Amino acid sequence: MSDIIFESSLKIVVFGLFLAIPFFLMAHHFRNRYLWITAFCISGLTLAGVIVERLVETPREQVARTLSELAQVVENNDNEKLVQFISNSKPDTQSRAVYEMQNYDFAICQTMMIHDIKIDPDNPDLASADFMVRFQLGINGNAAGGFRDVVLTFKKEGKDWRIVEYAHFNPANRSERSGWLF
Repeated sequence: MSDIIFESSLKIVVFGLFLAIPFFLMAHHFRNRYLWITAFCISGLTLAGVIVERLVETPREQVARTLSELAQVVENNDNEKLVQFISNSKPDTQSRAVYEMQNYDFAICQTMMIHDIKIDPDNPDLASADFMVRFQLGINGNAAGGFRDVVLTFKKEGKDWRIVEYAHFNPANRSERSGWLF
């Protein structure tokens, strides 16, 4: 329920307008001071709701922010920082990521579309993100580019979300990805 409220100020504004407009219309029509007060109180609560929504960062928003930061690290070809995004409890995942990154020289790596971010309902410290990246890179002196679907599994360690597993797929073949999300 909190994700519904805290992830979109548009919903708060629409609900506030849905409540406030009839009160403003009735206050204007009936010239009633109490209706004016009610209308302005609803407007104030709507504004307060938007401010709170902007201040609260939900786990899904934290994961989305981590994805943006990760894409920037990959684009900068910074293997040391990349390893910091991966859980220390998964040295095999760290070494696999560094091995793959050594083969590429990224010029562009951008998160294009987030298909889904899920927080595991049974364990809120686990999350998965399914998204598409656009990339341009060099491989052994040759240029390549395109799109890849990426699925990351995260574990919350302290305040940060760390990668525990990852996979990337051809976006044209979505059947490869079955079983990667909760």
